[in-house]
Amino acid sequence: MDGYLKEDKKEDLKQILTFHVVPGALNAANLTDGQKLQTVQGQELIVSIRDGKVMINGALVTTPDVVFSNGVTHVIDAVLLPK
Repeated sequence: MDGYLKEDKKEDLKQILTFHVVPGALNAANLTDGQKLQTVQGQELIVSIRDGKVMINGALVTTPDVVFSNGVTHVIDAVLLPK
């Protein structure tokens, strides 16, 4: 992680962080299996729902629907990396 804080890697870090952001306020109950979500970074995330568990690109949503004044956060158990 320290490597991404170096000046020449800041764009890479920006790409990773914006890959975790989807415009709007999506609650977990409104997500559907197979749904594709367009990220701020430009690529898609894919939702899967198995046995009532929501996953985003294979990362388990451990804490859904953390509401903030500027949107909703879903805590996941992994770092997602863009292609």
